Amino acid sequence: MTFVAFQIVRASQLNTEINAFAPAIARRTSDLALITNTLTNDAQLFIAGLTASKVYRLDSLIIMKGSTAGDFQIGWTCSGSGSSMVWGQNGMGTGAADQSGSEFHNQLNLGDSGNYGTFSATTSPQKATPGGFLFTGTGVNITLQMKWCQAGVDGSNGSTIVTGSTICLTPVG
Repeated sequence: MTFVAFQIVRASQLNTEINAFAPAIARRTSDLALITNTLTNDAQLFIAGLTASKVYRLDSLIIMKGSTAGDFQIGWTCSGSGSSMVWGQNGMGTGAADQSGSEFHNQLNLGDSGNYGTFSATTSPQKATPGGFLFTGTGVNITLQMKWCQAGVDGSNGSTIVTGSTICLTPVG
């Protein structure tokens, strides 16, 4: 909508314009542990109702725990036909033994997954901050969902996504 000088604007019109750029946020409300190396959709880190043919900025804070042998793998799914995504894998490198381990800063696309390091199944949660841009294709009620698993299975220790992990999509165009 375009507004002109001295136009009377109803609150509902202004709210519609403001809400078009409001962020959508999903947050884990409980810990979730897995012992698998098959990417699994996270039912709480899921955003629905995205508009077709728009650009969204992805910001996320994923808090995780797991053994060094388990590590982590994260990816994304999007329901919009023709959707694409470019995202950065920011977090500890795989096989890290402590906080001084190497970090990954790789560029990935929708459908790709990235591995992250963890080094304690019971203490010292690590963080990953994957972020990037989602370009929605066609469809109605388009969704973006994070999927994750262990990068390598450690049968004695599950990997855990911790309460408070959050993804945020902000419309930018």
